[in-house]
This record gives sequence, C-alpha cells and structure tokens, in this order.
Amino acid sequence: MYDVIVVGLGPAGATAAYELARKGFRVIAIDRKRFPRYKPCGGGVTAKVEKVIGSDFKEVVERDIYKIGFTFRGEDSIIIESNHPVAYLVMRDKFDHYLMQKAKEAGVKIIEGKKVTGVGEEEGGVKVVARDGVYYSQFAVGSDGANSIVASSTGLKLRRRVAVLLDGELIVEKALLSEYNGHLHFDFGSVPCGYGWIFPKKDVLSVGIGSLRGKTKKLRKYYDYFLEEQEIAGRVVSEKRYGSLLPVFDGVSKLSTNRILLTGDAASLADPFTGEGIYYAVKSARIGGEVLERVMDGDMELREYDVRVAKEICSELEYARRLSMIFHFSPRKAYSFLKENQELMDAVLKLAREENSYSVLWKLIRKKAGFKLDAAWKISELYSFFVG
Repeated sequence: MYDVIVVGLGPAGATAAYELARKGFRVIAIDRKRFPRYKPCGGGVTAKVEKVIGSDFKEVVERDIYKIGFTFRGEDSIIIESNHPVAYLVMRDKFDHYLMQKAKEAGVKIIEGKKVTGVGEEEGGVKVVARDGVYYSQFAVGSDGANSIVASSTGLKLRRRVAVLLDGELIVEKALLSEYNGHLHFDFGSVPCGYGWIFPKKDVLSVGIGSLRGKTKKLRKYYDYFLEEQEIAGRVVSEKRYGSLLPVFDGVSKLSTNRILLTGDAASLADPFTGEGIYYAVKSARIGGEVLERVMDGDMELREYDVRVAKEICSELEYARRLSMIFHFSPRKAYSFLKENQELMDAVLKLAREENSYSVLWKLIRKKAGFKLDAAWKISELYSFFVG
C-alpha cells in the first residue's frame, strides 16, 4: 500500500506528488496520457508562481513578459510595463513534463497512459481503479482536471462556472511574432462575457478567446472576428485550433473527504477574472502536501485543507469573481473606468507579482467608484443568475 495516490500529472498533481515524495512518503501518480503531451492552454504563468515552485522551471520558459497590453474591440489601447518579469510563457507539454520529471526524481512512481475509472474510500484507505489494475493507498489527491473522475467518484459537489475556450497555435510571419515579443495582449468586448488573448511563444502565437457564459454560441465566429480585428488573419502561415473547458471559481466548495482531496482544476480553482489556473493549481497542491503530512503524522484532520484553501485562495478568488461579473456585465464602462484610473492598472500589474491582492484592488476600485461598485456587483449577480 502507498501513502498517497495522485490522480493526474498536470501542474497540480506533479507538484503535490513532488512535495509529498520529498517529505519521505511513498507516492504513486497516475495519468491517462503519456508525457510529454499537448495541452490546450495559453501557457501564461504569472511571476508569483516562483514563490511556490522555485525558479528552476525557467529552463522551459519560452518568453519572459515585461509588458501587458489591453484593447477594447481592437482599439482604445492601454499599456502597462514593469522593469521585472510579470509573467512567463510556456508550452504546456514541456512545462508539465518538466514538473512530472521533477516528481519522478524525488521518488514518485509514475504510471503513464492508464486511465483511472473510479476512486473510493475503504476502511483504512483508498481504492483507485485504473485500466491496468487496482491501487491502494492511505490517501488520494485528485488532480485530474475539469472532468475529474476523483471528484465525481467521491460525490464532492463543486460550485463552479465553466468557461468555454477556443485556443489556436499560430505560425505567423516573423515580423508579426516579433511585434509581440515580451508582452501579453488582452482584448475585451470581442466575445460576450469574456475576452481574447495573444501570447507570443518562441515560435508561435498562442491566440484564443474565452467566455464565462457557457451557452455562448458561434465561438468559431468570434474567434475568426478576433483574428481579423487584431490584424492577424492575413499573416497566418498555419494554424491548429483546440476547444476546451475551464472550471473557474464560483464560490467556496467542499474539497475533501476523510481521505481524499482535490486540487487545481479538479477543485475549480481557476481565476474567474483572468482565467489563470496554473498558479492556483500549484498553490493548492502545496497546501495539500503540507496538510497531508500533518494528517499522516496524526496532528491534523484532512478537513484542514478546506480551511486553508478557503483562507489562502478562495478569499482572494471571491474578489476576482466579483470583478469578473461586473466587468463582463458592462465591459465598455468597466474598461473606460480602468483606463481613467492609472493607479488601478498599476495595481493589476502588481497582482502578477503578488505585491498586492484582489482584495486590495477591490478596495481601490471601491474608493474610486463608491456605492456604484456595490450596485454594479448586485446587478451583475442578478444578471448572471438569469443568463447562466
């Protein structure tokens, strides 16, 4: 019997497995794919992730980001810059493989290409059923993404809102790629209840759109319009498109049972404002590893994981959720408000380096907007309830 079985080897699973193995526990990690494998994702990693996983991951970084640009439907540009990197861009196949190898080197037994079909608690442990057999452990970590088998098997009902995404990996003219060197670009108003993005990797542009309205139709149409609006469409040499779902935070959920906990996308911990998932994935995994160590030492119960995630992650994501709903309810007014208040844009930049927080940003906006912010929040909540 293992001490812990980790299901899923994305950033959350690999980090949880690594943290537990280096503490001396017997860990096995299972993933349905073989690595390296492609993962649809913009690949943006905010600089604050270094505080969780260190800086060695930079060996697989494609671009350092010093500048963030914003537009509204291709116009009304806002540019914010930093003297230090605010984010890094990675290809998920390389980044995830790096984290998996790091876990393997720490002593984790890795099982690739085997799908887990069920997870259940038994007296004294956990039973994990996979295509190649059955595994037993004292505890389990569910890091198996948006359609988590671990979550569904254990009956954990998560509060979440699913964003629909359409990502493209574009080989473009070299001149166009160099235009975006060193900065990220976001455009609002290009898709209902969402935004478009342009992330420059080493050899490709990662371009996409995402919407928090799960019923959004004609996503391909919005995507094509976005490429035209950003003057990219006529400069594409080749392109691959991928659709995906992103479960974003929509309120505090129960994330653990007596012997099983959920991390990352399986726990619906993606940022509902920016869509960032990697930072919260690895942070939740780090918390899970720390709590499990105490639990296995007999000093703590697993429900402490929920307490810490609520305090250290969800308390901030709640403010991100509020900002997201307000912004997507009235994007033009919200965008103009941000542009008129440069100190708010500076605060947004600091978020990426964890030099402030969403709660600080919320207070700054409230100081500027007064009671209008509370009114906008209540209206957007009501609007969200009816449109889904």
